[in-house]
Parts: sequence; C-alpha cells; structure tokens
Amino acid sequence: MDRDVMLSLYRDMIRIRRFEEEAARSYTRGKMGGFLHLYIGEEAVAVGAISYSGPILINVRQRTFVCQHLARSRYSTHAPHSSHR
Repeated sequence: MDRDVMLSLYRDMIRIRRFEEEAARSYTRGKMGGFLHLYIGEEAVAVGAISYSGPILINVRQRTFVCQHLARSRYSTHAPHSSHR
C-alpha cells in the first residue's frame, strides 16, 4: 500500500472520529434524543470495510459506514483504496 493511500485512510479515520466526538457533544447537550452508542475507537473498521467496496451489512452502531460511504460517493473522484473486487 503506498503512502498516499495510507494517508487517505488515516484522514478518513480522523474524519469519523471528529464526527463521533461532535455527536457525543450534541447528545450531552441534549440536542439528540434516545440513546447514542459511540463508535470511537473502531474507525478503522468502517474505513477498511468501505475501502473494500463490496457488499456491506450494517447495524445501528455502524452509522459511520453510511457516513463514510456517502462522503466517498459524493465528494470523492478517486477509486476505492482496495483492489479487491
């Protein structure tokens, strides 16, 4: 894996972490109802799964998969990180 791909994966993990931190702040301030199960510490799972670009099944905790997929499909012009097809 080349340096550019690794940096891209790292940036994706940081983006997910920041999203989760903001979700935690919003929940703590009462801006979100219900329950919030954070994904902090598992960012590599989402990034690795999305970079695979195959079929993905998610559950309630994996909102970061959805966010990552949407970010890639809307704002990215590069191919998935993995050569798996």
